[in-house]
Amino acid sequence: MVVSSILRQSSRLFHPVKHLWLRAIPKAAISAAVGLESINSTAERNCYSIEIGLTERGLEDIGDMTTLNASVLEQASVPLDHELLRVEWEGHSITGADELYHTVWTTITETTSIYSPVRGVVEEFTNNIPIIY
Repeated sequence: MVVSSILRQSSRLFHPVKHLWLRAIPKAAISAAVGLESINSTAERNCYSIEIGLTERGLEDIGDMTTLNASVLEQASVPLDHELLRVEWEGHSITGADELYHTVWTTITETTSIYSPVRGVVEEFTNNIPIIY
Protein backbone atom coordinates (compact mmCIF):
# COMPACT_ATOMS: atom_id res chain seq x y z
CA MET A 1 0.00 0.00 0.00
CA VAL A 2 1.34 3.43 -0.93
CA VAL A 3 0.29 5.15 2.32
CA SER A 4 2.10 2.66 4.56
CA SER A 5 5.26 2.86 2.45
CA ILE A 6 5.19 6.66 2.70
CA LEU A 7 4.64 6.48 6.46
CA ARG A 8 7.47 4.02 6.94
CA GLN A 9 9.96 6.41 5.37
CA SER A 10 9.58 8.85 8.31
CA SER A 11 9.83 11.76 5.92
CA ARG A 12 7.79 14.91 6.35
CA LEU A 13 4.52 15.24 4.52
CA PHE A 14 3.17 18.74 3.95
CA HIS A 15 -0.39 20.06 4.07
CA PRO A 16 -0.25 23.06 1.70
CA VAL A 17 -3.55 24.66 2.78
CA LYS A 18 -3.11 24.45 6.56
CA HIS A 19 0.67 25.08 6.42
CA LEU A 20 1.39 21.99 8.53
CA TRP A 21 3.96 19.22 8.23
CA LEU A 22 3.49 15.67 9.47
CA ARG A 23 5.95 12.90 10.22
CA ALA A 24 4.82 9.36 11.07
CA ILE A 25 7.02 7.25 13.32
CA PRO A 26 6.09 3.58 13.84
CA LYS A 27 5.10 2.97 17.45
CA ALA A 28 7.30 -0.15 17.43
CA ALA A 29 10.35 2.03 16.72
CA ILE A 30 9.47 4.32 19.64
CA SER A 31 9.03 1.33 21.97
CA ALA A 32 12.39 -0.09 20.92
CA ALA A 33 14.11 3.28 21.38
CA VAL A 34 12.92 3.62 24.98
CA GLY A 35 13.58 -0.04 25.85
CA LEU A 36 9.99 -1.31 26.09
CA GLU A 37 9.10 -4.86 25.17
CA SER A 38 8.58 -5.52 21.49
CA ILE A 39 5.20 -5.10 19.84
CA ASN A 40 3.87 -8.38 18.51
CA SER A 41 0.34 -7.96 17.18
CA THR A 42 -0.26 -6.76 13.63
CA ALA A 43 -2.55 -4.00 14.89
CA GLU A 44 0.13 -2.70 17.22
CA ARG A 45 2.79 -2.89 14.49
CA ASN A 46 0.57 -0.73 12.28
CA CYS A 47 0.30 2.08 14.88
CA TYR A 48 2.18 5.30 14.34
CA SER A 49 3.04 8.34 16.38
CA ILE A 50 2.36 11.47 14.33
CA GLU A 51 4.52 14.55 14.84
CA ILE A 52 2.82 17.73 13.67
CA GLY A 53 4.43 21.11 13.15
CA LEU A 54 3.90 24.42 11.42
CA THR A 55 5.78 25.13 8.21
CA GLU A 56 7.84 28.31 7.91
CA ARG A 57 4.91 29.90 6.09
CA GLY A 58 2.56 28.89 8.91
CA LEU A 59 4.88 30.47 11.47
CA GLU A 60 5.04 33.68 9.39
CA ASP A 61 1.24 33.85 9.40
CA ILE A 62 0.90 33.81 13.18
CA GLY A 63 3.53 36.27 14.37
CA ASP A 64 5.22 35.85 17.76
CA MET A 65 3.67 33.13 19.93
CA THR A 66 2.81 34.26 23.46
CA THR A 67 0.84 31.26 24.78
CA LEU A 68 0.28 27.67 23.67
CA ASN A 69 -2.81 25.96 25.14
CA ALA A 70 -3.82 22.34 24.62
CA SER A 71 -7.49 21.91 23.69
CA VAL A 72 -7.63 18.19 24.51
CA LEU A 73 -6.84 16.00 27.50
CA GLU A 74 -4.42 13.08 27.68
CA GLN A 75 -5.97 9.75 26.62
CA ALA A 76 -8.68 11.61 24.67
CA SER A 77 -9.78 10.22 21.34
CA VAL A 78 -9.66 12.91 18.66
CA PRO A 79 -11.44 12.79 15.31
CA LEU A 80 -10.10 14.27 12.10
CA ASP A 81 -10.11 18.11 12.16
CA HIS A 82 -10.57 18.34 15.94
CA GLU A 83 -8.93 21.36 17.63
CA LEU A 84 -5.67 20.30 19.31
CA LEU A 85 -3.98 23.56 20.24
CA ARG A 86 -4.75 27.23 20.57
CA VAL A 87 -1.83 29.51 19.79
CA GLU A 88 -2.10 33.05 21.12
CA TRP A 89 0.18 35.42 19.26
CA GLU A 90 1.08 39.05 18.66
CA GLY A 91 2.20 40.81 15.52
CA HIS A 92 2.28 44.11 13.68
CA SER A 93 0.36 45.21 10.63
CA ILE A 94 0.63 48.26 8.41
CA THR A 95 -2.56 50.28 8.74
CA GLY A 96 -1.63 53.22 6.57
CA ALA A 97 1.10 55.28 4.95
CA ASP A 98 1.39 58.73 3.50
CA GLU A 99 3.17 60.24 0.51
CA LEU A 100 6.33 60.81 2.59
CA TYR A 101 6.61 57.06 3.29
CA HIS A 102 5.61 57.41 6.93
CA THR A 103 4.11 54.07 7.93
CA VAL A 104 1.47 53.63 10.59
CA TRP A 105 1.55 50.28 12.41
CA THR A 106 -0.94 48.58 14.66
CA THR A 107 -0.35 45.74 17.10
CA ILE A 108 -2.45 42.63 16.54
CA THR A 109 -3.23 40.06 19.24
CA GLU A 110 -5.05 36.97 17.97
CA THR A 111 -5.55 33.27 18.50
CA THR A 112 -4.96 30.59 15.88
CA SER A 113 -6.21 27.03 16.29
CA ILE A 114 -4.30 23.95 15.13
CA TYR A 115 -6.54 21.05 14.09
CA SER A 116 -5.72 17.36 13.97
CA PRO A 117 -4.91 16.21 10.43
CA VAL A 118 -5.57 12.58 11.49
CA ARG A 119 -7.77 10.74 13.98
CA GLY A 120 -6.17 9.07 16.96
CA VAL A 121 -5.64 9.10 20.72
CA VAL A 122 -3.67 11.75 22.57
CA GLU A 123 -1.25 9.60 24.54
CA GLU A 124 0.77 12.27 26.30
CA PHE A 125 1.79 15.92 26.33
CA THR A 126 5.31 17.16 25.71
CA ASN A 127 5.77 20.78 26.84
CA ASN A 128 1.99 21.34 26.69
CA ILE A 129 1.88 19.83 23.18
CA PRO A 130 -0.31 16.74 22.68
CA ILE A 131 1.37 13.57 21.30
CA ILE A 132 -1.15 11.59 19.22
CA TYR A 133 -0.94 7.84 18.56
